[in-house]
Amino acid sequence: MPARETLQRLLSGTLAEIERQRRALGISSEMLAARAGLSRSTYVRAIGTASARPATVRRLEAALAALRSERRAVREPDTILIRAVYGGFVASIAVHMGVRPDDVHAQDPRLGATADPEWRRLAQVRQAAIYLTNTVVDVRQARLAHVLGLTPAAVCLGLRSVEDRRDDPDFDALLERLTADVVCALARGEAA
Repeated sequence: MPARETLQRLLSGTLAEIERQRRALGISSEMLAARAGLSRSTYVRAIGTASARPATVRRLEAALAALRSERRAVREPDTILIRAVYGGFVASIAVHMGVRPDDVHAQDPRLGATADPEWRRLAQVRQAAIYLTNTVVDVRQARLAHVLGLTPAAVCLGLRSVEDRRDDPDFDALLERLTADVVCALARGEAA
């Protein structure tokens, strides 16, 4: 019994800290709950009673950390530029691969639904856009991971996957054509 009480006290303190940080960051309870995969009522009940299952507390901690990281990333000057370049590459590649750019952006890359052919197609567009942002615009892998909300390992695996696909002459030609388009656009922008 004492161990259970000790655990509940720890969880209670953690919940209070989560709530304090949420308010300090100006994040709504709805946003935090949704990011943690909880209903708002579950969140309110957990905070109000200062009790929740350990798994729920871990989900809230992870969601708060992700939201904090995203907020930090948005304030960094190059974030908007990197997202714009990446978004441009997504749009160009999506058109060439016959998918909608909105579908690529709406897909959660963390799902890893590799058995789903549509998920794989959209992932290939995302990976190619990451590859071009990394190689053409010279954005570091770690920075890309941070801005796009991915893990560094996911970015690295995506880059490796694109390198493997460059053996396909059609895919390689597409990447070369897009690279040339971007280089020309950058050169025109520098000359103006």
